[in-house]
Amino acid sequence: MPDILRRVSNTPKKQWTLFTFGIILLLLALQLPGLQHAFLADDFDWVTNARHAVSSDNWFQPFTVETGGHFYRPIVALGFEIDYAISGLHPLAYHIDQLAFHILLVLGVALLVWQLTKSRKLAFTVSLLFAVFPNQHEVVTWLAGRPDLYAATFGVWSVGLCVYFVKSNRWWAYTISIILSALAMLSKEIAFVLPVLILAACIASSKENLKKTALRSAWAFPWVALLGFVLLARNHILNTPLGGYVSGGQAQTTQFSFGNISQIFLSGFNVFNWSYLSEILNHNIWYRAAFSVWTFFTDYWLVFVLLAIAGLFWYGKRTSQTRKRFLLFSITWIIVSFIPVFGLADEISLTRLVASRLFFFAAIGYALLFALLLTPRKTYKSASRKILWSAYIMVVLICLSLWKINFIPWKTAAQDVSMVTQNLKTQQLQDNSPILFKNLPQLVHGAYAFFGKHAVRGVVYEVTGNDNPNVFLNNDQPYTSSPACSCSDPKLQIFQWSSQNESLIKETAFSKKWNAAAKSCTDTTIARWDFSHAEDRAVWNVIDLNSAIGSDGLLLTIPKKSNGALQYTGLSLLGAEARNLTITFEVVSTHQPVYTTNLAWGDADSLPANQQIAFSFSQNSDIRVSIPLCQYMNWAGTENISKLRIRPMSGATIILKTIALQ
Repeated sequence: MPDILRRVSNTPKKQWTLFTFGIILLLLALQLPGLQHAFLADDFDWVTNARHAVSSDNWFQPFTVETGGHFYRPIVALGFEIDYAISGLHPLAYHIDQLAFHILLVLGVALLVWQLTKSRKLAFTVSLLFAVFPNQHEVVTWLAGRPDLYAATFGVWSVGLCVYFVKSNRWWAYTISIILSALAMLSKEIAFVLPVLILAACIASSKENLKKTALRSAWAFPWVALLGFVLLARNHILNTPLGGYVSGGQAQTTQFSFGNISQIFLSGFNVFNWSYLSEILNHNIWYRAAFSVWTFFTDYWLVFVLLAIAGLFWYGKRTSQTRKRFLLFSITWIIVSFIPVFGLADEISLTRLVASRLFFFAAIGYALLFALLLTPRKTYKSASRKILWSAYIMVVLICLSLWKINFIPWKTAAQDVSMVTQNLKTQQLQDNSPILFKNLPQLVHGAYAFFGKHAVRGVVYEVTGNDNPNVFLNNDQPYTSSPACSCSDPKLQIFQWSSQNESLIKETAFSKKWNAAAKSCTDTTIARWDFSHAEDRAVWNVIDLNSAIGSDGLLLTIPKKSNGALQYTGLSLLGAEARNLTITFEVVSTHQPVYTTNLAWGDADSLPANQQIAFSFSQNSDIRVSIPLCQYMNWAGTENISKLRIRPMSGATIILKTIALQ
């Protein structure tokens, strides 16, 4: 340990000290406004699990069970437990934890670059640029993004210390590096690529030729063994080594596409929250011009990739050996970091920064690359050096501005959750009665508020102390315990959030109608249409689909990417009155691996975006789709349904036979 302190002091100690304090002050200034933010979305799930573990004095429970969503991230869960023990349900300690790890990560990036290049200037410029990279809020501001933050912090320090070991032969650094890698792998699956990154870093920092370096890399075996041990532990806990990820895809399927490849390139430039910018600058000519450029960039990304490759090749031929190795290492980091999340790249929004946490680890590689290209060498002419330094400063200032802009939706989301909580405290809630919340803010320009079920359950617990509240959102996720399926008087309370008045309104009259409808449970068919009968076909409009009359139904050709559907207008229905929708049809031809029926509903004038269901079902030639409408609270919670729009499936030719509402 004294050796590394001596090495740091030999590089002017004052520079490192000033840089460290500067980073602390910078990140504190950037994140200070968010230190009191309320919990958001999945934050409540982590905090609830931490509360249960701490209350039962079972701190190490996360090492023996899965985390929600079929994941295994015990180090993150342990971090939440420590935060809960310190501040309970107050978010301050959680955000300070997040800030501390962000500071450590930025300093770890500086350590890594210094070990690779022995250039303090490059170390400082890379880490500063990464510190202000403006698409990090989903990891740094949102507490539930902590798995990425922990994995990246432990991983970067592990790589940096391993490079130091290779150069100095200090075994304490080797040991700590392995321990940090283990912590990273137990934080998030993204860290499974660490053995490759560590090997690439050591090759990049070596002055020997590639063959000799590779022959001396037997010391990397413990990382491979460590990865194998972690995968075995995950297999024991989750019954599968990868859990919620399958080569980057979700557990149920792996979605690889050519478009996914584009995200490897586009993610480094995906720093604008266009959704929010359009709200405040929609009529600004400069905004529209910038968005047009971004759209052109994303449409023709492959052309820009080829140009970038040519430019990097030209740069590599004209730079020093050290910078050339560093360039290759930066590119390797970007590509390798995307492997675990490659199949999820379609989840990344190019307009709202949704799922931007997926490329947080890769953003380190982009910071390495951008700073390398913008940091001039001593051999450059004075004019060139001034131009590059000016460009670097401009990029940092732009990133700082975008950081502040991209923070605003998260601030708004936190304020929304706080307002809903305060409003709920003024309501009289009946003990153990189910509660339906309508129109709660879910996504605020990409920032998660009441997205998913955890947030509303956490808020109700905070207000009532009920650890198992029976609460529902009017969204398109099915609830098997839905009170609409109970065939009894559930005594449901309905609250609607008014964003205009910023108030929670109790819908007493609607609640009475709803409970009466839910109580009258019968198997009566409300409406049934047989498409072999001309009079039944006539009341349904075929919209943007090719159709023909068959002997036993209506022949429909439905393209794969079609918005076409059948539409019926003439109902007068309370959602809770209809519990099932049954559709029968025969599949003539299809190449679709997954069958999905789409249903939308509304009044005579509109089909709101939040009144839709996508229902997947098993494959067969003769199909009877039965959608349990009562499980979908966006259906059950609709007060007036007069219009239905149905697409039985997509990418197929079918013979539609019957549709029935029960």
